[in-house]
Amino acid sequence: EDVKRYGMLGASYKVKRINRPSFDIFGKHIEFDLSPADWMLKLMRHMRLLRLVLTSWHQKEKSIAMKVRSHIMDKIPRLKDLTEQEKRVMLKKLENIKGYREIRYAKSDEVFNK
Repeated sequence: EDVKRYGMLGASYKVKRINRPSFDIFGKHIEFDLSPADWMLKLMRHMRLLRLVLTSWHQKEKSIAMKVRSHIMDKIPRLKDLTEQEKRVMLKKLENIKGYREIRYAKSDEVFNK
């Protein structure tokens, strides 16, 4: 599909993916840049067992997702003293927790630590 879309750019066209894995191993934080090949992505897609083995993998992302779900499903609907517009503003803040890892963490800290 990419070749169809961008093939007219010439013979030097190459797909370059951006990936920045981050791990905490034995208390040490490891982060590096990687441009994975297709076979690497397919291998990881089929290695679902890793999700069970590496339980702390993406722990912070899971925590943020659970907080967002909790606010959307439980906290915001129960706030009877807020107007619909104020509830929309709160939902918009939750919607804006996105972006690269560092940005997402900062936005979630800003929203949840008030």
